Amino acid sequence: MDDVFFHTGNSERVKARFERNQLRLGRIVHVELDKTGAPRSFKLMPTATTVPHAIEWIAPSDWVVSLVPKWRVDERTVDRVAVLVEPRLDRDEVRRSLAVAASDVRLEHQYKTDEYRRSRLHTIESVLERLDLIDRVTEPESANALFHHWGPLCIYLLLTCFDLLGQPARWLPFGSWLRAHQVEDERAEAAAAASAEEGPVSAAQVMFAFYESRYGVGSGFYRFLREVLPPDARRTLLNSFQLVQLKNPPELGEPVQLSDSAKERYLYETRNSYTHRAQFIPGPDTSRTFPELSGATREAREQLIEANVWTTVFTVGWPTALEDAVKAGLAGYLRAIDSHN
Repeated sequence: MDDVFFHTGNSERVKARFERNQLRLGRIVHVELDKTGAPRSFKLMPTATTVPHAIEWIAPSDWVVSLVPKWRVDERTVDRVAVLVEPRLDRDEVRRSLAVAASDVRLEHQYKTDEYRRSRLHTIESVLERLDLIDRVTEPESANALFHHWGPLCIYLLLTCFDLLGQPARWLPFGSWLRAHQVEDERAEAAAAASAEEGPVSAAQVMFAFYESRYGVGSGFYRFLREVLPPDARRTLLNSFQLVQLKNPPELGEPVQLSDSAKERYLYETRNSYTHRAQFIPGPDTSRTFPELSGATREAREQLIEANVWTTVFTVGWPTALEDAVKAGLAGYLRAIDSHN
């Protein structure tokens, strides 16, 4: 037994006699707390009065061991989310959903950087931060400084939330997907399809296409629109813009309004154009005094000229309409967590 200095959160270091060779990152240490909540003893085995903590870090120079309890959601986060998703969800539903999302962060793996990043709680908090960023750039001083960059930036940030909320609960990079135990059934299905291909390159392409259909950015974006976003909010979003197509002059012909599927593709392409090609449509909007969708003025956002047709994009109340969709989608995301608990 050797001297070890245990540190739990805001508490002072507590000196204890412990077997150092039993200590490693992720190891569970059961902490006995006194009436004030301060730690007083540390055990490897649980008792009725101990609280499990995990080793987050070890400083072997002086044997200070940092311990953390199970990840919990504080009431400030509950408040932030509840304001955004009301009236679709009440505070109790929000609290319950966040608690389930926090359970994705396994106590014994909590010290790993990617453990939290792969959790649904991280997705939710990332959306909160994106919405907070939009609030900040909307302040008059920031909005005026950004000028014609303001609208495109807000639109891009909101569309990235579609990606976040549409991703599977436990997103995996392709390399991890090839090894992960929890997706053996998916991998077996993909391998069965790949087995019909001739040559390793073709088989690999089939495997990757299968992975992309479930975990790719595009699949997450469309999944948000078709599964996560409540039907009424999806309809409102798609009604907030029109794609009107005409034949190229001199023929022109009658204007044709494009379908919902075309509108979904337009949203996805707008997000990708900003991300990968630094392409945006300058806009003069520098305040949040947007008209309500009902009776609002339709604005021509851009015109796209192709070989045989040209398409005009009209919007109403953007980017507020996109922000409303993100909030509704966040409510749908939380409701799905609660219902599948």
